[in-house]
Amino acid sequence: MGEAATLPLFRPTFNKSVSIEAREERLSNEAGAVALREIMQRLGITRWLLGRISDSRDQSYVKHGMESLLRTMILLFAQGWRDQDDADALRHDPVLRVCASSQRGLSMLGDKQGQLASQPTLSRVLAILGHIQNRLVLREGLCQMTGRRLRAMRKGHRLRQAILGIDSLPIKVHGHQPGSEYNGHYHHRVYHPIIATLGGQGDILDLCLREGNVHTAQSSLEFILPLLDEVQRLVIVTPGDFKVTDVDTELGIVTPSDKNNRTKILTRLVDDGIIERGQKRGHFRVIDQSEEIIDWESASTYASMDSPIWPPRSSSTSSGPSSFTWFLL
Repeated sequence: MGEAATLPLFRPTFNKSVSIEAREERLSNEAGAVALREIMQRLGITRWLLGRISDSRDQSYVKHGMESLLRTMILLFAQGWRDQDDADALRHDPVLRVCASSQRGLSMLGDKQGQLASQPTLSRVLAILGHIQNRLVLREGLCQMTGRRLRAMRKGHRLRQAILGIDSLPIKVHGHQPGSEYNGHYHHRVYHPIIATLGGQGDILDLCLREGNVHTAQSSLEFILPLLDEVQRLVIVTPGDFKVTDVDTELGIVTPSDKNNRTKILTRLVDDGIIERGQKRGHFRVIDQSEEIIDWESASTYASMDSPIWPPRSSSTSSGPSSFTWFLL
C-alpha cells in the first residue's frame, strides 16, 4: 500500500507495535487483514469460539494453537484465499503473520515459529470443525457475531425490531458428493441449503445444508423456530433491564472503593458481550440468559479481577446475594 507521503492512519489495539501508514514501499498485498483482525479483536468473536470449540488434537504435539488457526482461516477466507493450498504460498507474508498471531510486538516476524500454519494443518483443523458439536458452535457463532456487530455499531444497543429473510440457494458441485442431487429447477447437480439473513443488514444468521433435490420449504419450520429464539436473545431488545442502584442495593455496596470495583466488573461484562447498556443511563440488560448462572458471590472470580466486589467491606446491612444473578461466559 502507499503513495509518496507517509501518513499515519490508525494504530490497531490488538498489537500496538503495528503502525499503518501509506508509503511507497510495498510490504504486503494483504493490508486489509489488519482491519479484519482489529474487528475480530474488538468483537471478541474468536475468544468466544475458542471457549466452545472442542479441540481433539494431542496438545503435546500442537505447534499452532486453535485461536491462531481460527484467525488464520477467517483471514484467508475473508481476503479471498479460499484454496487451502494458498496457505503455503502466504506462510511468510508479514501482515498475515502478525494478524494471525496471539503474540504482541513483532517478534513473530523473525521467528520461524511465527509462520502461518501449513495446508495440511489447516485441513486437519477443518476436519475438527466439521465434528457435529463444533458445527453447532459455528452456527451459533453467526448469530452471536451479528448481535455483537450491531451492538458495536449502535453504541451498545440492540435493534427494537428485525426482519428475517429465509431463502434457499444452490451450491453447484462437479461430482457425486454425498447428499448432492440433480435439481430440475437449477438444471445442475447441487446442494440445496436453507439460509437466514437479517433484513436490511445483510448478516447471515444461520444456514443448514440439505440434499440437492429437496423442496425449498422442506424442514423450514424446524430451521426457523429455534432461530427466532436466538434472534430474540441476541439481536432484539427484550425486557429485563436492571439498574446500577439495583446492584448496590442487592449487595449492600456503599463505599467508593466497592462502587469502583462494581463499575470495573460491569464494564468488563459489557466488553465481553454478557450484558449490554440499556437505553437509559445507568441501566443494563443481560444479553444471553442461556449461559451458566452464577451469583454475585462467585462473581469475584470473574476474569481474575484483582478486587472482588463481594463481600462488601463496609456494610453489614446485606445478608448476601439472594435473587440477583450473573451470567458467566
